[in-house]
Amino acid sequence: MTDIMIFSLDNDFSNLNSKATISKDYETFLNDEYSNIEKAKIAEHVVISNEVKIKNEFKEWYKTNLDDMSLYYQAVNWKDVYDISIKSIQVGDLQHSIIEIDKDTVVIEITAEVIVEVDILTDDEDYQYYDSDDRSYHYLETTTETYKKEFDSSIIIYVEVEDAKNYSDDIEIEVINENVRIDLIYLMSIIINSINMY
Repeated sequence: MTDIMIFSLDNDFSNLNSKATISKDYETFLNDEYSNIEKAKIAEHVVISNEVKIKNEFKEWYKTNLDDMSLYYQAVNWKDVYDISIKSIQVGDLQHSIIEIDKDTVVIEITAEVIVEVDILTDDEDYQYYDSDDRSYHYLETTTETYKKEFDSSIIIYVEVEDAKNYSDDIEIEVINENVRIDLIYLMSIIINSINMY
């Protein structure tokens, strides 16, 4: 629901039965709106100047959260996973939107598409045999498979802005990928790099 403000010097509006905000002080409202526009522009400038830092924050988040072998078992059809190596993390163009502006802080959400590539050392299904005695498959060699996936990612940041002369050139990270769980079930295999003997 959109907030509605009515500005009038007519006292009859004070008795109006409405959910709209009634005010006579249009000048203060305009000053506040101009101040917020100015703060938003400054905050956007700070975001642009911190682009490298923000992208690195995305990369570090994925490095930390991808370093978990249990994420990859289903991707390799429940074979053993012996090692994982993050091959690349590519952060796309940053998009930002203002969430909130208050007295001295601008809250901004920054979104980006992040593409990750991961090498997984696992059993090679081309070199396996079935043991009827123990009723299980055994693998003679391993292979490195590379998987790729794209994630929609977001960061909430704070920028301290009082006015055009008093603001911080730095950003404060509030949260990265809030409530996001890395789901690698539908990884796309793009290449088999190498075969290694046990």
